[in-house]
Amino acid sequence: EDSFPKTGWVDEIGTGAGRGYTLNAPLAVGSTIADYRLVFDEVFIPALVRFQPDVLIISAGQDALADDERGQMNLNPEDYGVLTRMLIDGTDMPLALTLEGGYGPSHGKAIEAIFAALRGGRFTVANEQIPHRSTERVVEILKKVEFC
Repeated sequence: EDSFPKTGWVDEIGTGAGRGYTLNAPLAVGSTIADYRLVFDEVFIPALVRFQPDVLIISAGQDALADDERGQMNLNPEDYGVLTRMLIDGTDMPLALTLEGGYGPSHGKAIEAIFAALRGGRFTVANEQIPHRSTERVVEILKKVEFC
């Protein structure tokens, strides 16, 4: 109940021949870039590198912005550039992005950061916090899943 988007639980990893092809990392309300970076570094990017898809299609929603009341997370617009850059640098595969939700006033700035990262821009994380303990537990669980 205290995670966003309230779907996609950590134990939903696929079944049968598809086991491990679904990875969900539910994050606590109020999660910051530290939480997202931990999941990307330790789970998502290594999984993508192992799986080697022909193209990575990203639903690029900005619901996790701090000024988006629906998402209840704490990302700032530049954090979307950080995450986009992590995918570019960590996977070396073609990206396709689709614009999704995002309802805060800084939505447009997040889209600008994504495009800047796609053009080669680099971002630094200001005032990075420590990830939530719940995010660390999610990462521990997902790293044990045999997948791809």
